[in-house]
Amino acid sequence: MLLTADIGNSSVSFAFFSEDGLICHRIRLGSDPVRTSDEYASLLQGALTLSPLQRDDVTDAIVSSVVPALTHTVQESLRKLFPSISKVQTVGPGMRTGFSIKTDNPSEVGADIVANTAYAVKAFDCPLVIADFGTMTVLTLVGPGKEMLGNVILPGIGTMFRTMPEYSALLPGLSADETAEESFPLCGTNTPDSIRSGIIRGQAYAVDGYVDAFEKLVKAKLFCISTGGYASIAAPLCRHAFKIDPDLTAKGLYTLFHLPPKIAKSKS
Repeated sequence: MLLTADIGNSSVSFAFFSEDGLICHRIRLGSDPVRTSDEYASLLQGALTLSPLQRDDVTDAIVSSVVPALTHTVQESLRKLFPSISKVQTVGPGMRTGFSIKTDNPSEVGADIVANTAYAVKAFDCPLVIADFGTMTVLTLVGPGKEMLGNVILPGIGTMFRTMPEYSALLPGLSADETAEESFPLCGTNTPDSIRSGIIRGQAYAVDGYVDAFEKLVKAKLFCISTGGYASIAAPLCRHAFKIDPDLTAKGLYTLFHLPPKIAKSKS
């Protein structure tokens, strides 16, 4: 059984894949650089008691991380909790991805972005755009030849809800509840609804604008896919039709793990 771990700014998401490549269990823990590997191992062990899985079932693991301070901690927690794992693979430079990266510095591209793209180019027709509505909203543009052309990074919905009250004492502290579209009116008639509209619909409209511009850039219609904790809120408000897949990053890690390694070039 393969275990994938996606270390994000807000949470660490674990997914357990059965032999047929399907996710059979999920665990999410908070991202806390202060926690030790023993603490993460203990929390994981406690969460596993709610599932039929056995620790010896896990034989392989792959980790993606955008929080360097947590990478080694989570790796160590997996080694301690799952003795059957011989190696914990980490997404990073030099790994085969199944697509080319046409950015100025490919090694700077986040591991979660790489994972999302790896699955997207395998499962869907290119060109395409990926919208990851997480702590940050990240748009990834992939060209018709399965080449990552670049990314756009915006402050995410959760980030804006947390930070707006810090800059104005008159703004109430709010959160994004996963409710119906009617909860985010186009033009709010009270302060909370005005904030919700500005943040949530503002994200959707910004994403729509970028997709329009991307389609002009590649001169083609884009397939649109979204993921992230706020995808179910923001994506339905977009004018473009987004396929929502909350497991996109986990599926991408599974895809990366099963790609053959790069063959080192011999020196002549």
